[in-house]
Amino acid sequence: MSWFEVDKGGFKQLMDGKDKSFILRELIQNAFDEPGVTKCVVTVVPYDRGVPYATVTVEDDAPEGFYDISHSYTLFSNTRKRKDASQRGRFNLGEKQVLSLARDAKLVTTTGTVCFNEDGSRTASKQKTARGSIFSASIKMTRAEIAECVQAVRRFLPPFGITLSVNGETIEYRTPHKVIDATLATEFENSEGQWRRTRRLTGVEVHEPRTDEKPMLYEMGLPVVELEGGDKYHYNVMQRVPLNSDRDNVSEAFLRDVRAEVMNAVADDLTGEESAEQWTRDATESDRIDRSAFNAVFTKRYGEKVVSYSPVDPEANSAAAANGYTVLSGGALTRKEWERAREFGTVSSSATTFPTRRPEFSADGEDATVRDWTPGMHKVAEFISKVGQALIGHEVIVRIVRDPHNRFGGWYGSRVLTINLQVMGHKFFDEFPSNVERVLSFVIHELAHEYAPNHLSDEYYRALSDLGAKCVMLALANSRLFEQKG
Repeated sequence: MSWFEVDKGGFKQLMDGKDKSFILRELIQNAFDEPGVTKCVVTVVPYDRGVPYATVTVEDDAPEGFYDISHSYTLFSNTRKRKDASQRGRFNLGEKQVLSLARDAKLVTTTGTVCFNEDGSRTASKQKTARGSIFSASIKMTRAEIAECVQAVRRFLPPFGITLSVNGETIEYRTPHKVIDATLATEFENSEGQWRRTRRLTGVEVHEPRTDEKPMLYEMGLPVVELEGGDKYHYNVMQRVPLNSDRDNVSEAFLRDVRAEVMNAVADDLTGEESAEQWTRDATESDRIDRSAFNAVFTKRYGEKVVSYSPVDPEANSAAAANGYTVLSGGALTRKEWERAREFGTVSSSATTFPTRRPEFSADGEDATVRDWTPGMHKVAEFISKVGQALIGHEVIVRIVRDPHNRFGGWYGSRVLTINLQVMGHKFFDEFPSNVERVLSFVIHELAHEYAPNHLSDEYYRALSDLGAKCVMLALANSRLFEQKG
């Protein structure tokens, strides 16, 4: 007595919940895997009206036929396919899954015939084919399920050199949009008979779906899973794909690898709308994405003029927006996309592109403070201090620096107004008070930052207006302040 027995009824219950199209997938897969095969003919013929059964037949012309007929009824027997990652078969299970649903079935091949009888028995005969195999089975199937099975076969991508037909309709070979090389995970049996995963260089065919198709991931022409990320293409991986236990899906990591490898080849083909789809985000998160592809997708998604948001320099963010730049907040990209963007130098900060932070020291780290003041510097500082006290209600301290690396003439903060001699020049001080209008314009501009840091905000404009009005009233009430003698 053997260790194991298989309950066909229990096996059937497990298979009953699957989409019936898996039947044709398993049988066509076997045909595609046979050496030298050039055609696979599939028919699904319903019984007479009122009887929910169909006769399913799959015929191929492989020279060797079904190379070991015992594999048709032996679960998990050792198969030569396992050692070859370019073969679709794995566990010698597919035919048995189909047989579990069959009322009766028959396999005729080059080495003989085996019949699976309705009473549960199995018989053999010496009937043979000259080449190829013919498998037929009676399977409970509604006409709607038959139509679904035929439609499923229409989605297959038959390999070049193999003619596939279903119910007399030829499923044409499709020329790929692109073919790329990629090192992807796969599965195989090693020399010790152990099932292992490895990475292997393979081809990936990139196909444009027809108008009535949704993008899918394929394993050597056989559909595995429908893609839900807005993908633009079918991906046909030309080696064994690591599948889940139900053999109808792949891991997120594997799909991300495929998407990234494809993106490296098609990034320039995308539209702006397509560049924002989930599948492109999945690809741009991957460490497989290359610089040119990432930057191409990024540009299509956000445009040529883009900077990242600076949390420490809000005025730079506004300046960027005012100049037509897209300012990306932290949530605009995923964490991994930000990592790629920094790695590739794709986007700079608004504070770098539109710097407004004021350094206290020169670029070489030396103290830029001017300590030997001219008489004019003292007069301007005294004037600013008095006007500041009158306009904003508290003392304003004046600092003078010389910073050749700073493009700003001055900056204000914490009740300190700093004047950059490098930009303003000695005339700003030496010509006072004859240039009092210029000095007042500078003072109003800087003191408005007491109320708003951002040059482009409404609050800043209101502050300018208010200070201008206060300055007029101050001049009317204290004209001597503005009539200083040189």
